[in-house]
Amino acid sequence: MKKQIAAGVLSLSMILTPTIPAWAEEALDAQNASAVYTTGEGTGSEVTTPSEGEGTTTTAVAKIGDTAYKTLAQAVTAAADDAVIDLKADAVLDATLDITKNITINGADQYKITAADSFSDTNLIQVSGNNVLKLNNVTVNANKKCRAILAKDTSRLELTEANITGGCLSGEGGVFAPGVFATNQATFSMNGGSITGNTLANNSEDYYKKYSTDLWIGANANGTVNTINGTVDNLFVNANSYSANNKGACQINGGKVTNVYVEYDQYGADFTYTDGEIENLYISTPTSGEAVKVTPVKGTVYNGGVAENQVYTVTFSGATVEPQSIIEGKLANKPANPKKSGYTFKGWYTTEEYTTEFDFTKPITANTTVYAKWSKNSTSAGSVSQTDFTITADKAEGGSVSVSQKEASAGTMITVSVTPAEGNKAGTVTVTDKSGNKVAVASVGTNKYTFTMPSSNVTVKAAFTKADGSSAVDNKDAIVMRIGSKTVNAYGKTITSDVAPLIVNDRTLVPIRIVTETLGGTANWNEAAQMVSLNINGKTVTMQIGVVLEKYGVAPIIIDSRTYVPIRFVAEELGATVDWNESTQEITITK
Repeated sequence: MKKQIAAGVLSLSMILTPTIPAWAEEALDAQNASAVYTTGEGTGSEVTTPSEGEGTTTTAVAKIGDTAYKTLAQAVTAAADDAVIDLKADAVLDATLDITKNITINGADQYKITAADSFSDTNLIQVSGNNVLKLNNVTVNANKKCRAILAKDTSRLELTEANITGGCLSGEGGVFAPGVFATNQATFSMNGGSITGNTLANNSEDYYKKYSTDLWIGANANGTVNTINGTVDNLFVNANSYSANNKGACQINGGKVTNVYVEYDQYGADFTYTDGEIENLYISTPTSGEAVKVTPVKGTVYNGGVAENQVYTVTFSGATVEPQSIIEGKLANKPANPKKSGYTFKGWYTTEEYTTEFDFTKPITANTTVYAKWSKNSTSAGSVSQTDFTITADKAEGGSVSVSQKEASAGTMITVSVTPAEGNKAGTVTVTDKSGNKVAVASVGTNKYTFTMPSSNVTVKAAFTKADGSSAVDNKDAIVMRIGSKTVNAYGKTITSDVAPLIVNDRTLVPIRIVTETLGGTANWNEAAQMVSLNINGKTVTMQIGVVLEKYGVAPIIIDSRTYVPIRFVAEELGATVDWNESTQEITITK
């Protein structure tokens, strides 16, 4: 009688709704405990449930051949070794899907494997033993509940156009890798798809936590990342003191990886960059928790454990090419041929005399500058040639400064090299255009700087300090002033001024009267005309407050009843040499 009631209720439910009531489902499960269903003819992905009377159907989540299953877990349990499971709907897991046989799961580019809201295990999918799990054209979303996939023991995980996302772990107590975690002696491969959007709840700048979120190739594991048309946000190649000769190893053959971190920890993981695109490559130093950023170069094998002093800078002068950070003994990356309007690129050379071409097949063993050689194109009637602007490197006290070329068109990358005299060190390098505006300067290695040429002539200045940070210029031969200080050291004597040098709108301004008089000249003020007259070495210079000095693009101003002018005015109009030290905020004037 109880069996007849259940069958009758099921027949009625087919008329009203395709969903089977829970209590009736329990009755059917008791009647047919196998939970394996054979697809009836013409039913597509429906499941036919054998019962007394009329058959009952519900949507199948997975199929093996012609046999359909209500859940992916049931399909995996029933599968024979080397079985292929085809998803027919999204699979929602409320417990770890444990793979203990060779299985392929196909998602048909539309179905997902996700964690239920009630999921509480550590791993959404786990493959162990000596088994192989292949995930094809499927999305695995851990729904911020757990790690997406764990591959351990001697298992193998193969991803083909699979997307792994939504992994989330605490990041505490050594719990890392919320995306894909290949550990022990597991192997891993990826062809297309993506591993992105996996996070640690306790986010931090710690290298383990920052770069282990998406793919972790663990110590003893071995991975080949073949991400053709695929993406990995963060890849961590692990090594540790227990791994010895079985350290982690990984190879990228294509695709795009945003961040790669190669660990040291006594043995040094191996990472091979064959092809594809890497945005940032970090190599662990022998000091725990530290790393150096290097330029990824295809065809290179990288090993964890590189000291900072083993990384050299390769600078490309005369063209807009980013500098490269290359590990000692590795090769530099030959850039694509640069372009310059009005010129033809003729190659990379070892010196600015362009006598010997640079050999990119030789290992880098020191900081290196490579020079671009150009040939100016002939111009036909009516055409306009590219304008070249001049680059002037001022003489500096305490060292020397040189530039990669004397003339360049706008947009050209210029390299500045400074050489401190014995006992000195480089202070600051400043570049200003013809109007006195500062041009952005970037440090690209020890005593090497670059800037992009503006549409203007420029002046390059370098300041040097002694090893203790004091001025490299002998105070007995110079006037030394400091921003904000009224004390002036003039030719070995200390003078107290009533005003101090200032920085206004990124310009360094000095009180012109005390500078002129200290240099041996005179300064006269005409109140009615608001005009200053300077007389020095038989030369008279006049200027009016508020009227722009055309050559300098700025007008003299009055602050605290004193006239201020740019330091470049002092250099050019009074015949002095001016050095500016950014680190000490000192102005040194010599004549």
